[in-house]
Amino acid sequence: MAIERAARLGDAPGIPSRTELAAGLAGAYRHTARDAEELPITGGPDEAAERLAEYAAHGANHVVIGLSGPDWRAQVDLLAEVRRRLPQGGE
Repeated sequence: MAIERAARLGDAPGIPSRTELAAGLAGAYRHTARDAEELPITGGPDEAAERLAEYAAHGANHVVIGLSGPDWRAQVDLLAEVRRRLPQGGE
């Protein structure tokens, strides 16, 4: 099973907040703001790894992540750290 999620990792300047990401998702996909607030993966590597591990526990074996923020290289580096924190290194 595959899932797709918007993500904002870390807390560098210029990265949209969870609320800002949720507002964009709510508008684009006609979700309520409350439902959309649950969708983005945000926080540091520990928080993001925890969310992804929950999806894996429910059968997800493939994830497509759309990163948000001005410094995509820093976001990719944080995403690599998230993968290392997953059980078995994300394998």
